[in-house]
Amino acid sequence: MVLDMICSVVKDYNFVSTILDSDEQHSSSYHSNTRRLSVRKKIVKQGDLGNTCREKVRSFNATPGCRLSDLMSSLPSYEALRVLSIDYCLLIGDKPHENLAGLHHLRYLGLSGTNIGELPVELGKLRFLLTLDLRGTAVKALPQSVTLLIRLKCLLSEGSEMRLPEGMGNLTSLEELRLDNVFDSPYFVTVTELGKLTELRKLRIGTFKFRHNLNKALVESLSRLEKIEELELCDDGRCKMPNWEGFTPSRELRHLRLHNIRYSRGLPAWIHPDFLPRLSHLNVSIKSAEAKDLDILGNFPELGSLCLFIAGQSIFFPDAIAAGKFPKLQYHYMFSPLKYQPGAMPCLQSVAFHVDVKAFRDAKMGINLDSLEYLPLLVRVHATIIRWDVTVQEAEAAETALYISTHSNLVNAITSKLRSRIIPAQGQAEESDSEQIDPTDEEVLLLSCPSDALP
Repeated sequence: MVLDMICSVVKDYNFVSTILDSDEQHSSSYHSNTRRLSVRKKIVKQGDLGNTCREKVRSFNATPGCRLSDLMSSLPSYEALRVLSIDYCLLIGDKPHENLAGLHHLRYLGLSGTNIGELPVELGKLRFLLTLDLRGTAVKALPQSVTLLIRLKCLLSEGSEMRLPEGMGNLTSLEELRLDNVFDSPYFVTVTELGKLTELRKLRIGTFKFRHNLNKALVESLSRLEKIEELELCDDGRCKMPNWEGFTPSRELRHLRLHNIRYSRGLPAWIHPDFLPRLSHLNVSIKSAEAKDLDILGNFPELGSLCLFIAGQSIFFPDAIAAGKFPKLQYHYMFSPLKYQPGAMPCLQSVAFHVDVKAFRDAKMGINLDSLEYLPLLVRVHATIIRWDVTVQEAEAAETALYISTHSNLVNAITSKLRSRIIPAQGQAEESDSEQIDPTDEEVLLLSCPSDALP
């Protein structure tokens, strides 16, 4: 009903023509001077577009799931097309990529999730192209001519293994670059040229196959990106630690994610409020942490979200977070629960942590979360209980302690129990359905406030 109303309004104002499955009226009465064409039909054939004056169409947008039969072969007739968005559509026909290079006025090309497998060699002819979205496609390599797209501002290829050509440093207008696994590429050349993209604001790059010399070149290139605001480096945890010596980050950096890139000890020196005064989101993996690392993180004036992964181990910080620390933090994740003094984390609304029952037992520590009451805006606690190599009594005691010591407003609890290895009590046989399983099996305990208490 809402869709019908929208279609009726946009038709009256000649804003956009819509092709639908269920409404033949819309699919057969386009204006001859249509500028924007929206396809919401499961299967689209050339005959469905017969009444449209293709020479005047500026925007072509298809709903995900459409089967576009022979559309690509008719692309040259859309001479004035600026926007082609066919994300998650099935392109039917031989070599659907061949006619893309004929769209000389194209500004936006959205092909994410399509079955396209390659790009035309003449892609560089799209000299006005601003955005190229190839996320989740089967494209294995960018043609050499892509380096001619000097106006390109956004290149996305997450979810794809892709070979990049030499000369990527020519794309000096790029403001957003997202790459996963740069497959079989001249790595050193690509990473070195990254430093030439001085207009970059957002960068994601996978370092899965990087070696020590590549990490060094990457750090040198990142030092030249003075306008970078979002930086994400992804790894599988097997590559050598980058050498950040001498690295000076952009003071504009707001979002920083170093996923599975582990350091020998503590935070790198450049993750500090003096170097990153605007940092608002931090997601980092490290091998170990000390109290001074938390003290440094607590001094970031704009930090609103913190995820700190510590190499799969429980580290207990004996000192409570001091008053005035983390002044704007709204969410944080830690592998172990923290303690809080009154006035610490005054804006915190959600907290997540692991409770390794065995680690608490070995450290001879009880589970006590009473200091959560000092967090006035807290509305959700997400506790993941790891019950590995502990007795039933120890596991139950841990869960009970969590319930008792949570914030007084957190009265609704939802428990999702997964399998875990429980040691039977002395003299008691292990149950037949108690099986040896992966130590990552956990029990998740979600404690949240009543719905009427949510802001």
